[in-house]
Amino acid sequence: MKNKVDLKPDYLIDGVSCRVLYNYLFKNLARKYYVVYRLLQKSDKKNQLVKRYKYFCDSPGLSKDIFLFLYHEYKNTYSPIVDEMYIDSDIQSESNLDLGKFYERSKVDLYNTKIYIDENSKISARTLTKILSFWLRREIDGSSNAIFETLDYYLESFDNEWLNSKKI
Repeated sequence: MKNKVDLKPDYLIDGVSCRVLYNYLFKNLARKYYVVYRLLQKSDKKNQLVKRYKYFCDSPGLSKDIFLFLYHEYKNTYSPIVDEMYIDSDIQSESNLDLGKFYERSKVDLYNTKIYIDENSKISARTLTKILSFWLRREIDGSSNAIFETLDYYLESFDNEWLNSKKI
């Protein structure tokens, strides 16, 4: 295992096993990062999303919200099941609104909108877009595979039953 800290579930840190620390501090987050990475990688539209993200980030002088942009790009690219909520309770849909070049006039409430990332799990659109932004930046800088391999390694050690259920 080159260049990785090789923690094992039974190792102790200040008298607490790494498994306990993983379960309480990292399990939910690690699982979300794993699932979002897999969703991104299995799509033939990944490169298109990376290019749009880079274009968005490189576009100067616009009033823009990267998470709102990513939400709409993800929704349009991947067509996930979404429980969409809006900032204004009178809005039922944005289909008739001009959302602007980067969706800057969107009224979607990213904290209360939920997106299904697999058949049993949904997360807030805000959480999904933060994780997606992380992986897209890693795609751009070329480190996504190495980071995912490290994540996969630790999931095999700490969360193998869950991991095996996701690899089917």
